[in-house]
Amino acid sequence: MCRNMLPKKKRVTKKISALSNLGTLKDYHKSQKRLSLALYSARLGIWEANLKTGDVWWSDNVHKILGIPKRNFTVSYESFMKLLPPEHQEMVSDEIKKCLNSDRKFFVQHRIKKPAGGIRWIEIVGKVIRNRQRKPIKMTGSTQDITEIKQSKLERREWETRCKIVASSSSQVIYDQDLVAGTIKW
Repeated sequence: MCRNMLPKKKRVTKKISALSNLGTLKDYHKSQKRLSLALYSARLGIWEANLKTGDVWWSDNVHKILGIPKRNFTVSYESFMKLLPPEHQEMVSDEIKKCLNSDRKFFVQHRIKKPAGGIRWIEIVGKVIRNRQRKPIKMTGSTQDITEIKQSKLERREWETRCKIVASSSSQVIYDQDLVAGTIKW
């Protein structure tokens, strides 16, 4: 009955507006699905920390990267720091302090201890958001699992070390020939 009290033109305008919003909502959901897929594929998560309230928010991917069930874990700075080995806790804390006192970007690579066991390498990149008075009000950024990259670099260093030991202890010449470029490395 109330609906009929509106002039017909306003009723039509409200229907068109509602349909327009429905299309926008569908586009939003598609966009969210695409973003979630991209984040999952890159092993990337998003985080935000409100420096005034202490509230911390993580995307679902951060929970997966850290190996923490979403329902059994209270997201906070303190609970995150407990996942880090002691030497990395200090490094991360110092880096946060440096960023809060300057305009530099937050960047740190560190290990975490997964609750189910095992060590993972994590890269965190972020920035400090400031108010008009230039006081820090929040930090936001991304978390990425870089374990495979770190393991690959470690394996390469170990391989190089072994090659150097073999080369220095033998009377053989060891070289690497690039057949495509036609170059030789001694």
